[in-house]
Amino acid sequence: MLPPNISSFKDIWTAIPNASKMTSISVIIPAHNAAKYLDRCLQSCVIQKELSEIIMIDDGSTDHTPQIINSYKKEDPRIITLQHINGLNKGRSASRNLGIKKAKSEWITFCDADDYYLPERFKIFVQLEKTNIDGTYEAVGSEYESSELTHVINPITTVAEPPSSALLLDYLIAHREERISLIGLIVRKSLVEKAGYFDEALTIGEDTDFIWNFARHGNLAPLIQTKPVVIRQVHHDNTYTKKSGIEKHKFTFYKKWKTKISELELSPEATQRITSSYNYYKYQLEKSEANLVKKTALYFKYKIRKIFK
Repeated sequence: MLPPNISSFKDIWTAIPNASKMTSISVIIPAHNAAKYLDRCLQSCVIQKELSEIIMIDDGSTDHTPQIINSYKKEDPRIITLQHINGLNKGRSASRNLGIKKAKSEWITFCDADDYYLPERFKIFVQLEKTNIDGTYEAVGSEYESSELTHVINPITTVAEPPSSALLLDYLIAHREERISLIGLIVRKSLVEKAGYFDEALTIGEDTDFIWNFARHGNLAPLIQTKPVVIRQVHHDNTYTKKSGIEKHKFTFYKKWKTKISELELSPEATQRITSSYNYYKYQLEKSEANLVKKTALYFKYKIRKIFK
């Protein structure tokens, strides 16, 4: 589907003067069975003239995701399609890492297949790209599929009072309610080698882990923090709306960062947050495992009684 008043996606790209000489940004979009949302995501990307590559990673989709991607690819030469070996579903982190490694642009940004950019998403960024910054972050808004999901995540994800780049990591760790969203981030590809790719061992918190590493190693500058430039669609299929196994995944995340405390020179507040979160999820995980053992014992006790009754 074409955006209103646009006859061809090719017109968008070819109409941009000196397109190859403009801002070089690659957007990385992992997609797994995202057909329900993908049209809106791609429509919002193709109108962004600053994007030199729109890298789609089809992460083992079994719905119409590949067909939707191909329909846009025919009309826009910036769209690149990638897959894992044998078409496997390897998850968001592996898919984003594949996209980063294949990207040819100086700058990397992200969008999920169920989210979308607002018009002129990169307008402010292009004014700063020639400075010595390693990346920028901006506010992200939430669009709720139903009213019962409004408690899941805030209407706007932002850093209300951005600190200096040197203090950003400490601030993000210590202030639980303020954070940088991955889809509001733009970073130099060259910094990935220093800060690290996405941790494919993390199922939850892989984006926070990536951002904290960038805050640690790079010079990240805040742009617009009061008005969203990207919209996150909150629905029942989001990872963060599913509670199953969340204690285990969050424990893994905080265990990783707890091992780094001695080398990070954090404030007491930030150190306390990591330590207390680690202890909390460790306790929750141990309680869940104990309850499982108890339920299993009761089940077999019931079965034995039934056999000898």
